[in-house]
Parts: sequence; C-alpha cells; structure tokens
Amino acid sequence: MAQNTNTEPPQIGCAAGILFGFIGLLLSFLLTVKPLTVSADAARVARAEPSSTPFPTDTPQPTFTATFTLTPTAISTLTPTVAATLTPVPPTSAPATSGVTTAYDPALVAHGQELFVLCTACHGVDARGIPGLGKDLVASEFVIALSDEELLAFIQTGRPVWDAANTTGIDMPPRGGNPAMTDDDIVAIIAYIRTLHAQSG
Repeated sequence: MAQNTNTEPPQIGCAAGILFGFIGLLLSFLLTVKPLTVSADAARVARAEPSSTPFPTDTPQPTFTATFTLTPTAISTLTPTVAATLTPVPPTSAPATSGVTTAYDPALVAHGQELFVLCTACHGVDARGIPGLGKDLVASEFVIALSDEELLAFIQTGRPVWDAANTTGIDMPPRGGNPAMTDDDIVAIIAYIRTLHAQSG
C-alpha cells in the first residue's frame, strides 16, 4: 500500500487560497476605478501660482496712490509748539518764612481763648508751658514754623511718647486728649495762640 508523502497541513493551503483570492479582488477593483484627473487650473490654485487669466474687466481693481511733497519751506515751518508753553512763570510773591498769620477775627480769637482752658493742664494758663508736661506755645519755633493747616493736622493726631520727635517724654494725645474738640475749636485755639505770639513781639 502506497503512503501519502504530502506532509503539508490542509490549513496552510486554505489560507493561501483565501489570500490569493483577496489579492485578485483588489486588483480587479483597482482596474475598474476611473483615474482621478485634476485640471491645470486646480493644480495652479493648489500650488498658489499666479494665473495668466486676467481679472474680469467689470470688477473694479483696488488702486493705492500716495503722494508726499516735502519742500524746504515746509521743513522750516516744523517748529515745536511746546516751547511756548514751557516758559517759566515768575513767582508772584516771596515764600513765607513762617506759618504765622497776623490778622484774625477778634471773635474767633475770643472763642479760642475760652477753649484754651482745655489745654492749660499741660501748656499753662498763659500758654508758656509747664516744665515736664507741655511746651511753650507762644515762643515755640516748631509752632511758628507750621502753617495754620499744618498745626491743625498736628493737634488732630498728637504726638505719642514713643515718637522720636517727642522731647518732653509726655504723651501729647490727639485733640489735646478731648475727643469732643472739633476742628473749628482747634482753629479758634490756633488763632488765640498766634495772637499771643504777635503780642509778645
């Protein structure tokens, strides 16, 4: 009895047949498809090449024209206009050497004298100060150097004992330690102190 010498498994032959069949189908499909044709104009647009076809004559074309004329006369008239506004203005009056105002309303001074009783505990009845408590307000260079507005701001805030400018070692409380004292009250007291300074010569 003759032996079958074919040792190839049947699965390989089946797989080869399927593969060849698939390749055949693919080839037949490719041969039946119409090749894609691209016009020369479409190819030119894709490559962004300029077309030799002119624009339609009925479409207005944009035109840009600019003319600049620069004559020597025009150059000579180009002068800075800011120069006229930068002229210095001379001062109308000499700067004040102190903040003292010499004339006050007598009614304001009288009201300030009445209110000064709130300050006498530290600055004395005559505003000449009490050693170890409050400074002399009549001859104080600090008071004289300040304007009325600056002195008002100083009295509003006071000077605490830890302030380096405090030379008395005593706290100068805001508004002289009387929170009920208004700004108008302080202005009246300042007018009274200024009058005392003017009277002292």
